[in-house]
Amino acid sequence: MMNILDVCCALIELPSAQGTLLLGAKKKAGQSNGLFYEFPGGKVEPGENARDAIIREIREELGCAVHPVRMLTPVRHRERERIIRLIPFLCRLEPCALPRPLEHESLGFFSGRMLEKLPWAPADLPVLRQWMEENR
Repeated sequence: MMNILDVCCALIELPSAQGTLLLGAKKKAGQSNGLFYEFPGGKVEPGENARDAIIREIREELGCAVHPVRMLTPVRHRERERIIRLIPFLCRLEPCALPRPLEHESLGFFSGRMLEKLPWAPADLPVLRQWMEENR
């Protein structure tokens, strides 16, 4: 039986006059899925729930605070040696929170049209599609 790893990710929305924008984080070269975009997040630690994990992970990766609004449908992504269960959360930035790329090459808030053109890490694509369907 394959190992299942719980990983959470944040879909951080930013309302704008042109519609809702979504944060994409570009991974550094040399990392797994390097130079692809992903939703920031990370492993759920033993004894930690996914909601607490996403708050901690965003503080560590982006240096800011988020408020998880709701969980989206988890996605299973098979890798060679394991299965990742990706647990996405729709999040809002806390007031005055400014995300910084502490562990990524760059960050950006993108419109739906732009999001579809970016090169995404394979595990994040079903999560992006779900968000796009909900925001049509």
